[in-house]
Amino acid sequence: MRIMKISIISILSAILVVFAGCEEDYLETQPTDQLSDQVIFQTYKGALTALDGTYRLMYNFQDEHNEFSEKSIDLNVDLKGEDMVVASEGYGWFLDQYDYTDRTPSQEFNEYIWDYYYNLVNNANRIIANIDDIKASDEEYNYVKGQALAIRAFAYFNLVRLYQHPYPNNANEPGVPLYTEPTTEGNPRASVEEVYTAIEDDLGNAIDLLNPENCLTRSEAGRNKSHINQAVAQGIMARVKLTKEEWSDAADYADKAVQDYELYQPSEYTAAGFNSVDGKEWMWGMQINGEHQTTYASFFSHMDATFTTYASLGLQKLITESLYNQIPDDDVRKDLWLESQQSPNLPQYNQMKFLSYAPSEFLGDYLFMRASEMYLIQAEALANAGNDTEAQNKLETLISNRQPGYTTSATGQDLLEEIYLQRRIELWGEGFRLYDLKRRNQPLDRTGTNHNPALAREMDLEANADLMIYQIPQEEIDANDALERGDQNP
Repeated sequence: MRIMKISIISILSAILVVFAGCEEDYLETQPTDQLSDQVIFQTYKGALTALDGTYRLMYNFQDEHNEFSEKSIDLNVDLKGEDMVVASEGYGWFLDQYDYTDRTPSQEFNEYIWDYYYNLVNNANRIIANIDDIKASDEEYNYVKGQALAIRAFAYFNLVRLYQHPYPNNANEPGVPLYTEPTTEGNPRASVEEVYTAIEDDLGNAIDLLNPENCLTRSEAGRNKSHINQAVAQGIMARVKLTKEEWSDAADYADKAVQDYELYQPSEYTAAGFNSVDGKEWMWGMQINGEHQTTYASFFSHMDATFTTYASLGLQKLITESLYNQIPDDDVRKDLWLESQQSPNLPQYNQMKFLSYAPSEFLGDYLFMRASEMYLIQAEALANAGNDTEAQNKLETLISNRQPGYTTSATGQDLLEEIYLQRRIELWGEGFRLYDLKRRNQPLDRTGTNHNPALAREMDLEANADLMIYQIPQEEIDANDALERGDQNP
């Protein structure tokens, strides 16, 4: 069953979405069409199953082979930047995202983004609305509710960034409809300010609830890095504060988030570090097993060209030549792209960062947050706040683990430019580039690179051009009585 939008979700449909693929884990004698909130939320086990079902939405695939949840949107965000190149037309997947033709109201991928994030919101709302009635210890209660709040905040943070221009200078502009409880009635677009206030409220409460002093840990709950813990909630808040240009808070939250995580050493910085939640830098990611893998409709199918995948059939993902040439030869990260063509399927500059660890089964875990990002957030925030020495220290700590002996004496704008460059290299393919262009008010410039204008089409865009935001799906405007044609993005 495909749920189209929050304004028309029925209670039964929401329950079925939560429990997709999880029925046997819950109650073998209870048919899925008879599940109700009263049954689901009687116990901590039921609430945990609802939470697990919500997380499953983040790695499942829908109808089309470019609709594999969070990583499909991450890939979209990077393809809209200047650092990732599509080698050729292949089977055509993600070309609409690459050339910016997917933003109009009737485009299916646009509808998919909207539906996906509002399904997360709706499921989180059902958990939050019913969690007070479960029979559970305080630690169990905090574990479930804290994560539901963080998931809701995460969904709204991505929605408001995709469907409106960045927070600075746009706080009073229309954002997205805001829902904090289950409903079948549509809401109007809340302002960007209102959406960010809700995001920060949810994350603040999540951080408090997920404090390990009064909350189950992942291991105590029998879960892995797929579940949000306090550090991940702090990491999401660091992203929010960076976007809002609240530099001191961004640095502080990022510092707290990364306390219990180590950086890869140069010998560990290989493809194996990007396909398994066991990687020590991974803070948050989804473990994809044989039951959950989605074969061609998966992130690794669209990235790994070393076996028969969409990536190998003409849709190889390359780094731009200009960015590759800015990586020093003694920087281990340079090995994650090919210096020269190795086979017809592996052209020059082909990415070797995201490779399946079991190609015959299309297996590879989905990365959502790494410790290195937190160091980059700290460095950028500190530099913007004028604390050049501290910013240099954070950057040196990170990059010396990629390029041994790295130091920097840059200050002011030169230091910021160095941080921006390192962020482009370090987080390539992880879902940040369009967001970074937007929040820094930078233009898109693909000219003079190995982008093929016939495929990329949009070779240069002015800073925060309207093409960089999605229009509200027409299906939402048609179904939501609180929205009118005049509420549409330009």
